[in-house]
Amino acid sequence: DFLYLYTMFYRLLIVASMLLSLFGFGKCSKTIEYSEADYQLYTEYVSHAFGSSSHVLHEVVTEPGDIHVDIVWIEPGEGHDYHTLLTMNVGEFKMRTPSNVPNRMELVIRLPKEWDLRSNEEKYSWPITLLKVLARYPLYCKSYLADGHTFGMEELGRYAEGVPFYSSILSQSTTLQGTPASLQLGRRKNVVFYDVIPLYDNELEFCFETGSEALLSLME
Repeated sequence: DFLYLYTMFYRLLIVASMLLSLFGFGKCSKTIEYSEADYQLYTEYVSHAFGSSSHVLHEVVTEPGDIHVDIVWIEPGEGHDYHTLLTMNVGEFKMRTPSNVPNRMELVIRLPKEWDLRSNEEKYSWPITLLKVLARYPLYCKSYLADGHTFGMEELGRYAEGVPFYSSILSQSTTLQGTPASLQLGRRKNVVFYDVIPLYDNELEFCFETGSEALLSLME
């Protein structure tokens, strides 16, 4: 299933990274994560823009050279009748983007208030796995993600048994105040937040036929 294949894929990436490091290629002794100062800026911004959080799903083990992807969990509250999950530390990694595309990102996914995020069942945990997959994609594939990009994994199957999605689209996230979500860290780090929106099969087909802009406009 999706979770098992992702785990095997990630382990293979770790082995490849270790072999490269052994021979002196891409050697890195530290994980990729925010400094203490940037962490404070991030938490303050997220609290203002998305709502206060008392939960952080910490990643237990992160290999050197990898992004330490923590997940911030904001429960439903005033002005937002849904759960919000956000990646943290992903914005420390600089993607290889064209000059007109933001090169740092964090990811956001919103879930219905009935969603049981305390459950370990895959039918509830797949959004966390999806965020971690997408967060690491630019690092390991030496590519980038941006507004309007689709990310399909048909070969890995649905995100979980009984779930109708195997693909998603990214869209510029907005704050509770209705403004585009972005965070300035220092003078040179501008981190853009993208919503991760799972797609039904017919939505993905529509996107291929008409383009991501047309699909996103219908979702507004």
